[in-house]
Formats: sequence, structure tokens, C-alpha cells
Amino acid sequence: STMPTETSPEEETKIEVKTPQNYRINMTASGFSPTEVNIHVGDTVNFVNTDSELHWPASAFHPTHQNLPEFDSLQGVPAGSTYAFTFTKEGTWGFHDHLHAKLQGQIIVTE
Repeated sequence: STMPTETSPEEETKIEVKTPQNYRINMTASGFSPTEVNIHVGDTVNFVNTDSELHWPASAFHPTHQNLPEFDSLQGVPAGSTYAFTFTKEGTWGFHDHLHAKLQGQIIVTE
């Protein structure tokens, strides 16, 4: 008798799994650098305050942050500190500095 043909566990796991990546955006006196980052679902963006003043990264739109409400540091990030956010939804997510609303950027998240 022949054995039933089943896919082996190795074959089933050949789906390409992307390793989550980390990206960095500096928060400076003159704005975000870079202002636009292209990432994949599951990647993390680290907003690093390289300025001497507080910066507060948050989702568009000012002041309600309702585009992606969970993307919000909820307070000013002190000099030398980092706010990290992992993006789990595809889309183009505008963001701004809640304390300096004219400073803006966007994160483009694809599968």
C-alpha cells in the first residue's frame, strides 16, 4: 500500500516571512528627518529626539490624531529619548509633531 501524500511541515513553512525591520526618524528643531519612510506591516519606526526641546510624534490630524489613534506618543518625548511605534495596518499614515504642528511627515506601510 502507498502512503498518503501529505505535505511535510517543511514545505508548509516556505511562505516568505519578512523579518521586521527598524527605521529611524530624527525629530529636530527644523522637523522630521526623513519626512517620509516606506516600510512593511510589522516594521517599527523609532522617533528619536535629537533636539533639546520636547517633540510629540502623533498620527494626523492635529489635534485629534484620529487617522491612526494608537500612533501617538501621548506626551512630549524628551531630548535624547525615543518613541517607537510598530505599524500593523497598511496605508499612508500622515503624522505631525503635536507640539509644533507645522512639522509633518508620512509613513507608507505596505504588506
